[in-house]
Amino acid sequence: MPLPGARDPRLPVATAELSTANASQPKGPRSAPHPVLALALVAHPMALRIGERTLLHGMLAGREVVLSRNAPDFTRPGEPLGLPLGDPFMSRKPLRFIPTPEGVRIVPDKAGQLSCAGEPLLGEREFGPEELAWGVPLEFSGRVVVLLHRVPPPEAGAPASLGMVGESALLQDVRRHIERVADLDVPVLIRGETGTGKELVARALHERSQRGGPFVSVNLGAIPRELAASELFGSVRGAFTGAQRDREGFFQAAQGGTLFLDEVGEASPEVQVMLLRVLETGEMYPVGASRPVATNVRLVAATDADLEARIAEGHFRAPLLHRLAGYELRLPPLRERREDIGPLFLHFARQELATLGEAHHLTPADPHAPPWLPAALAVRLLLHPWPGNVRQLRNVARQLVIGGRGQPCLA
Repeated sequence: MPLPGARDPRLPVATAELSTANASQPKGPRSAPHPVLALALVAHPMALRIGERTLLHGMLAGREVVLSRNAPDFTRPGEPLGLPLGDPFMSRKPLRFIPTPEGVRIVPDKAGQLSCAGEPLLGEREFGPEELAWGVPLEFSGRVVVLLHRVPPPEAGAPASLGMVGESALLQDVRRHIERVADLDVPVLIRGETGTGKELVARALHERSQRGGPFVSVNLGAIPRELAASELFGSVRGAFTGAQRDREGFFQAAQGGTLFLDEVGEASPEVQVMLLRVLETGEMYPVGASRPVATNVRLVAATDADLEARIAEGHFRAPLLHRLAGYELRLPPLRERREDIGPLFLHFARQELATLGEAHHLTPADPHAPPWLPAALAVRLLLHPWPGNVRQLRNVARQLVIGGRGQPCLA
């Protein structure tokens, strides 16, 4: 019997507790040794500027920093030149950011129109480390929204985008882990909530690998359990009623490439045994076959399930989890990387606007016109918890753009 307070040795060790990738990706807001305060553009009358930012370096030296329509410049990460906010409705008088021992004190211009998280900011206010870690939305004159938040100091040699939108520290960590493991043949287990982009990460792993074969994606949750084995491993003639010829499975279709198994936690006990054999021996048995077939497939699996809990309940095999998690990646939920919400919304909205022939909304000719993305709506996007993550944001962007078709502004 285990000692009081000790872990029961009969229970499986959670691979998430041991994963190097997971250890470097905290579940809560990221902290860095010397974080820098940043202002990221979330809404602007010139919508294409969404995603630009400015770093408040002076605050690290204990100096006051100011923000107005004329300064400082906002730049897109990685680009050398930028522009001030420049909105004619913003005050020329500066908003002051004063460093405090725990965070920052904001002192607004009395004549300016400033709101914080949708509420008017009528006097000075101090924000502590927890608020800054999650991000503070600041709205100017009902037209411009910036997110005040902490970021790690800039590093040389930032990773490639890998087809992912956003510059948050958590997303940069994911990119670095992809680059470290992509060219290796170890199996990878991707964990994350629904809608966090697990298939996008799997594709990035394949594209950065040395494999010349195809990328084959399979959602195990969408395959009837009685057909899963033959769909994955193929079948031979006469294996079951109606099997008139040999049939290739997904493993054979992915030969020389990558097989992505989404919702791997839904695999039946029979399929789990067959997957374990493939991972251990590099061989598989098509349904009805008496001889094994060699495979040359890099396996990438994904799940939003608690596999350790499923093991404890007897629904998932611990040896299979340990084999699948040759290297583990944990994707952060969207609510933990709020600075990416603006660029993601712009990315999805631009796609929909191009389809509708209304891309002109992103570059208005009149600087005095009401912004296409209202500031109040941008703040609501920032404050939403996004249980469906990036997939939900994409659907919301589509709904808003189509619902506002032919109108000058989104509602």
